[in-house]
Amino acid sequence: MLARPASDEYAPYYDTYVSKVPDGDICDLLRLQLNDTITMLANVDDARASKGYGPGKWTLKESLLHMIDAERVFAYRLLRVARGDQTPLPGFEQDEWVPQSGANGRSVANLLLELSTVRASTVLLIGSIGSAAWVRRGTASGKPISARALAFIIAGLSAALYLLIDRLPYLKSEHEMESMVSRESSFLFNNLILLASCFAVLWGTMFPVLSEFVTGEKVTVAAP
Repeated sequence: MLARPASDEYAPYYDTYVSKVPDGDICDLLRLQLNDTITMLANVDDARASKGYGPGKWTLKESLLHMIDAERVFAYRLLRVARGDQTPLPGFEQDEWVPQSGANGRSVANLLLELSTVRASTVLLIGSIGSAAWVRRGTASGKPISARALAFIIAGLSAALYLLIDRLPYLKSEHEMESMVSRESSFLFNNLILLASCFAVLWGTMFPVLSEFVTGEKVTVAAP
């Protein structure tokens, strides 16, 4: 299991993301995050996913593609640092990237496919890095950073963006509607069972009376 990075292995800004990563296998966590994201978004309507929930806010598709872009950038940084490359790596401006991404012209299914492909590449990269390489350090965005810190940041970014997407108002309303439908279905099913039970009891009570009235013979359910 990959040891957690020390606080001096990354800029303080990234502690927000590193702290979101639970103890355990990073690769297993990344696979689980992907499965959760696909489950959450697989049935989201494309038209709604192309609309922001407020002025200047990213759409669901833009948020999803940002997750993909960020993972690519940090995985590339991880590769360079793990290979011992000391070349300072530049930062990137997410607010400049997103409007140029063309995310809203794509389907949610297509974006999820790309996320799955990128995540598979990330998992393979992390799984291929030897123990000695994890403590190597490089420079990114003008700050020192270690290889293992980058792995934790990738997982933490994914967790943070998952929470952001999950809290989008229109996605929440869809989840609430699904929950309501589920509750109403359960209520209806329970009522049908109750109705069937009442009918069975009524039939069992009235059948001997009706049978005796029609046939003239008394019906009993026990020895007379």
